[in-house]
Amino acid sequence: MGEEVKRVAENPGLLVFYTNTDEQDYPIFLTPEKEIYTKKRPDRIVATFHVLSVTKKDGTIEHEFFREAVEAIREITKKEPSTTEFFSIEYEVYRGDYELEIGRATGEAIRLSSCETPFSGYKWDGKKAWAIGYDWKKRISAKHPALTPYIYLKGDSGKKGRAWVKLYIKLPKSTPELDKLFWIALSPETTAPVARNIEAEIRELERMIAEERKKLEELENELKRKREELERVMTLGRVGILLNNISTS
Repeated sequence: MGEEVKRVAENPGLLVFYTNTDEQDYPIFLTPEKEIYTKKRPDRIVATFHVLSVTKKDGTIEHEFFREAVEAIREITKKEPSTTEFFSIEYEVYRGDYELEIGRATGEAIRLSSCETPFSGYKWDGKKAWAIGYDWKKRISAKHPALTPYIYLKGDSGKKGRAWVKLYIKLPKSTPELDKLFWIALSPETTAPVARNIEAEIRELERMIAEERKKLEELENELKRKREELERVMTLGRVGILLNNISTS
């Protein structure tokens, strides 16, 4: 059991939020509507963000909502966050389905988790565990609206109706380079001139090659004429010498 949420990356920060930091070396595909598909290819792809690496850091990442997230979990669960993790994520950015590589960029994220909800692990009480998790999520969202996009539930189900549920707050952080590449990848207006420029460069190179071939052909013809002229001159010279020898004999 879990939350079925339509994942839409309206901005680079949400791309980082929806990146699975428990895996690496996999693609994230974006549709024209900015919907995110991980690994599975949708019918239409405008950009691909290949997650090259996910590295855990030692807590050097700063985020404007970090303190608020800690307080929110503490306030609702009456306990400190169970875990606090810091991630650095490196992306390889492509237009379309790996059609044109644009560059590499890095994002960061802080992921906090709560303790397990009450009734977690209890026989036949899995629905109660999930229900409390949803209540926690709603209360934090009401008290801390700025955190709403970054809250989600995650849990496992077991035998005899058991469930283990935790609330997570994942705070994403983009970078100037990721911001730039994100919008370039999603904007056909910025890439069409690039394609046109490349096509123009190809045509210019083809024109220059054709001109050089024509010049080479003209040089070869000129060389042929000069050789023929030399041959005539040498032939005339030999004839003249022969006639001179005859006349003096």
